[in-house]
Amino acid sequence: MRKAPRSASLWGEIEAQVAPSAHPTSHAFYKWWLAAAAALVLFAGSAFWVRARPFDLAKAAGECHSAYLHRLYAPELDFASELNTAAFTYHPAASGFSSRGARFCYIANVPCELIMGDYGKVPVSVIVFEKAQLAKFPQARERLESGDPVVCSRSGRFHFAMCVVDNHVVCIVADAPKSVVEDLAKSVTNKT
Repeated sequence: MRKAPRSASLWGEIEAQVAPSAHPTSHAFYKWWLAAAAALVLFAGSAFWVRARPFDLAKAAGECHSAYLHRLYAPELDFASELNTAAFTYHPAASGFSSRGARFCYIANVPCELIMGDYGKVPVSVIVFEKAQLAKFPQARERLESGDPVVCSRSGRFHFAMCVVDNHVVCIVADAPKSVVEDLAKSVTNKT
């Protein structure tokens, strides 16, 4: 370049050699790659959203626990004609759990027993109903039929765990780590 004159044609040749080639195939490949990456992100995001969404029973139990926390449910024994006294015998056997009381209530039109208590300083709701009523919660039934002994989920800020003990479904709801709520559910026994 030092020996040759600097002409417009010389600069045109240099620019053509340095500039990236605008091959239509590389541009199409780039668009395809970008579309595939976007589809992967959307798929992963939707899978996470579906998995993170509380299923039917977890949501209803979370609302019940929230009512307990806001003192809409008093921890006093409240009897009703549909009382299933056997359900009141299911409690977490984990050391550190203490019961404040229990009452009969409905969750999504399902009669259940609500045992209110604490695990340390954390309020815990134990919700128990007959396994036959699980038909009213198809997502929960499907999750329990998957073979897991304890099924966990989230409902807002609460963790939720459920299991089947004898002929009853036992749900634990608390604002505690998932492992704590799951361990409480695993420790449930019939105290008769």
